[in-house]
Amino acid sequence: MTITTKYNIGDEVWFLKDNKIQKSKITKIAPYFSFSEKRGISWELDVKLDAFFGNTYLSKYEDELFATKEELINSL
Repeated sequence: MTITTKYNIGDEVWFLKDNKIQKSKITKIAPYFSFSEKRGISWELDVKLDAFFGNTYLSKYEDELFATKEELINSL
């Protein structure tokens, strides 16, 4: 089986978090399979939560990520 991905580890992507546009680097790529949901790839992003907690990781699905800020804005 071959799995091809739209993004690679280290790529910067744009996404919405708390209704705000943010960008981050991809730190991990993981396939997911579920009987109740669609199959696909989840992307782990390095995201700063706040000054106290520092960086944490956030998972997003491919359809929630965009290569450019313009692509994200046009999708809204």
